[in-house]
Amino acid sequence: MVKVSVIMPTYNNALFLGDAIDSILKQTFQDFEFIIVDDGSTDQTSAIVKGYVAKYPNKIKFIQHVNNLGAGQARNSGIEQSSANIIMLADADDIQASNRMEILYQELKTFDLVFNDCMMINAKGDRLGRTKGYLESLNNDNVILEMLKRNHFWSSLVMMKKTTDVHFDSSLASAEDFELFLRLFIKGYKFKIVDQSLTSYRIHQDNLSSDTAKANQSIMQILQRLDLDHLKLVLKEKHREVDINLAIAAAYLWRNEPMQVIELLSGSNLNHEGYFLLAVSYYLLKKYSKVKETLMVLMGYSNNAAIKNNLAVIEVLQNHNVHLANKYLNEAITLQPDYQDAKVNLEMLKQNRTSSLKFTKRLLRENLMEIDHYKQIKSR
Repeated sequence: MVKVSVIMPTYNNALFLGDAIDSILKQTFQDFEFIIVDDGSTDQTSAIVKGYVAKYPNKIKFIQHVNNLGAGQARNSGIEQSSANIIMLADADDIQASNRMEILYQELKTFDLVFNDCMMINAKGDRLGRTKGYLESLNNDNVILEMLKRNHFWSSLVMMKKTTDVHFDSSLASAEDFELFLRLFIKGYKFKIVDQSLTSYRIHQDNLSSDTAKANQSIMQILQRLDLDHLKLVLKEKHREVDINLAIAAAYLWRNEPMQVIELLSGSNLNHEGYFLLAVSYYLLKKYSKVKETLMVLMGYSNNAAIKNNLAVIEVLQNHNVHLANKYLNEAITLQPDYQDAKVNLEMLKQNRTSSLKFTKRLLRENLMEIDHYKQIKSR
């Protein structure tokens, strides 16, 4: 039996598929089977894979879906047909470093999941000069708290031990990896991050998932399943109440329950994260005076570009002060040149479309990764 099953779902990736397949076949670690799942492609994907199967019949297993069933089910089909006790996932438009499998396999001996970093490349394969990056403080003790705030892990960067828990929720329209990893961490699975860019993560027009609303809806759905009161009690065994409250409040905000956030955090000794959650909650309730008051307090804690963007939105909604709003937005873009909400808002002000202004609902990471760059296999 092989030691690793590599699973690569693909949907209309003919342009990049050959490079992705070659990068798996050239791994320094060769004790693996390679399962490619075509999720109902309508381009030349099937012909390309069949060419590789003819050349490597003992290495590649090809699964074809008649219809497009979505990223989660495509990966599940591969997992169900895998024979190894270890799974490595790879995307059909990325390129893997030749030693990715070897490095992750060695690290997995003492962990349940191992993730690597990645270098962003464009459609031509040129480096974009940035990596994904992980939160420096992220570890097995605080991972549940941090996951309630945002997803830190991508399925295309993982190697994991195969258990009955390892399956994607194919009923979700998006964020299947968030559901999987949060569920595993709550169950006590342990992870390690390899701080090396072992994947070239390709960003191109056909794979950008710009449907932020769909992703947010899925995360809301996932977190609505959680009994947050029970989870809070479990977390109290290891964490300070102030840290638990911040994480639970972030989950309530994902669930679009701003009153719960305000009830949980009001009167507490808050850090910049807590004040930001309060500001967003007041915004959802259209309490604009409270939003501005809270954001002005935040200005003394943090220089995060999202604070300036949101102040710009409030200056327009409450005071119709377009001049000051433009000033805040330009400061935000100076801090974060790739900050899309601020760029969009500047354009909306030019067009006098103030009803289309974007209020950012999560503090920006220092190493900004736009939501539009979180690619997914096209589905549904």
